[in-house]
Order: sequence, then C-alpha cells, then structure tokens
Amino acid sequence: MERREASEVGARGARSVDRDRGGAGSAPRMPRARERAPARRRRAFPVAAVTGLGLGVALLMAAALVHGVTAGNFVADGGRLLSMAWGRVTVIDVYAGFALFAAWVWHREPRAWVAGAWIVALCLLGNLVAGCYVALAARGCRGRTSRFWLGPRGTGGAST
Repeated sequence: MERREASEVGARGARSVDRDRGGAGSAPRMPRARERAPARRRRAFPVAAVTGLGLGVALLMAAALVHGVTAGNFVADGGRLLSMAWGRVTVIDVYAGFALFAAWVWHREPRAWVAGAWIVALCLLGNLVAGCYVALAARGCRGRTSRFWLGPRGTGGAST
C-alpha cells in the first residue's frame, strides 16, 4: 500500500493526496452515513460525596449553635453584630442565601406544606437544616442529577 501511495504522490502530486485523505490544505472530510459520533459518557451523580458534605455542614452548624447558645448572649451579641457595618453585611448575606435556598426547596418539593416546613426550619436553625436537606436530597436522587435538583419532577427524560 505504501508503494501505491508513493506512486500516487508522484503522478498527482503530494497536495492532491493530502486532499483525498482530508490532510492539510483541504476541506474537512464529511462523515459517512454509517459513522456515529462516539457516545458521550455521563458522569454519575456523586451521591456519597454530596451526602457527606450535607451531613458535615449539618454537624458543623449543630456544634456552632450549641457553642453560641452556651457561651453567648443572643440579644447582646446580636446588637453588637448589627451595630457594625460588616456585621450587617454578613446578616444580609446569610439571609440572601436562605432566600435562594428556600426558592430551590419551594421549587423542588411537590407539596407546599412540606416546602413551607423546611423553609421555616431553615429560618430558625439556618444551614443546619440546609445541610440535612441536601443530604436527604442526595440520598433520594438515585444517582440522577436531575432528580437531585428537581426532586420528583426530575424523573422524566434522560437519566442525567
């Protein structure tokens, strides 16, 4: 076969051989009708990692809440915190995050009373509840990303 290629180069010139093979200086070769693009491999949803992250956040927040309740004065410390500019920024940031998380919970949960209960708990106990919710959502998604983000609504279509 190399001899034939060499004779083709001699008879027609190197440029025409490159063009026939889709080489340099030629238009891209059109795929044949039978050729298929390689299947795109989907990554599995990291259930264990996300569950662990959620539980880790929940445990960290539980320890922080116990420390805050036993070592601090909520009213006095809260007043000092809100008297500082960065204290107010931090509180606004926390509640903006709560609002975003609550919107996800509200969209994900099919029953309004369940979503409402999670949102009230989130406002009372903060990211302790968010960590628990993420861990439960990860455990219940059965390895499907769409089910993690959308809840029972994410069961149709492709199993991503």
